[in-house]
Amino acid sequence: IDGNTINVGNSTQAVVEVQPPGAISYEWSPRNFVSNYQSDKPFLSPTTTTRFAVKVTNLDGCSASDSVLITVNAGYQIYPNNVLTPNGDGYNDTWKIKNIEFYQKNSIKIYNANGQLVKSLGQPSQPNGYQGDWDGKVNDVKLPTGTYYYIIDLNEGAAIIKGFLTILN
Repeated sequence: IDGNTINVGNSTQAVVEVQPPGAISYEWSPRNFVSNYQSDKPFLSPTTTTRFAVKVTNLDGCSASDSVLITVNAGYQIYPNNVLTPNGDGYNDTWKIKNIEFYQKNSIKIYNANGQLVKSLGQPSQPNGYQGDWDGKVNDVKLPTGTYYYIIDLNEGAAIIKGFLTILN
């Protein structure tokens, strides 16, 4: 099994390479952070660097063992959703950014196509940073359908994140 490097909050799939002929059972340890500890291809999601071991057994009771070291980078990878459809249907009604809650000092600026600032989220407008609750409104008025641009500053020495957000009303 090859080792992998992931960011905190992410997973990697392990594939058992060393197996006795006719393998029928798999047991991963430690069991925490393993999607299915009895699978030959589980997803591993440790929060710190962890060595996982697997014991593979066949019908005859013969077994083989292997292990994999999953190295975990500090810091959560940020994944901003690029579509906002605030129509009340329960899907994309607020702007979600996966893992933003782990950066309490975040600040976000939203700009229109002309480069004008239309909304500030996070510090200092929200003491705990942006938490995924913006519904595409400014002063209780929906922004028009269109493409907007964001700049996310995690304020923890991480790189600035830039991208676009399409609002569909």
